[in-house]
Amino acid sequence: MYLLIKYDPFVETVGFLAVFTEAMLGTPQFYRNYTNKSTFGMSLQMVLMWTCGDIFKTTYFYVRKTPPQFIICGMLQVMVDVAILTQVWLYYENTAKRKKTSNHMHFWQDDIDYGIVDVENVTLITALEDA
Repeated sequence: MYLLIKYDPFVETVGFLAVFTEAMLGTPQFYRNYTNKSTFGMSLQMVLMWTCGDIFKTTYFYVRKTPPQFIICGMLQVMVDVAILTQVWLYYENTAKRKKTSNHMHFWQDDIDYGIVDVENVTLITALEDA
């Protein structure tokens, strides 16, 4: 790589790939939310901090008149962040149900672990509550 440091197209390509890779960091989370139709387990505070940081960074790139790939990838990052935040709104009900089930099942799991309740009763009670 060092041998090509003076070859501008190579340097620009590596730079673009670096900022593009960073811009796509949120896409696995977006895809996971999409396939689960829920944002359960995702930290909303983390995504809000990502969004704030990406907005500030993209604004800085624009104000400092950095090369276009920085601004383009910064805007892409902000769009991915906004898409994930939109999923929080879209999947709110599914996430709330999953949290309720998770908390409830955690309670039952403790009872099963200590031998207070057997598994058949937990399955029956959970099915009746979901009905």
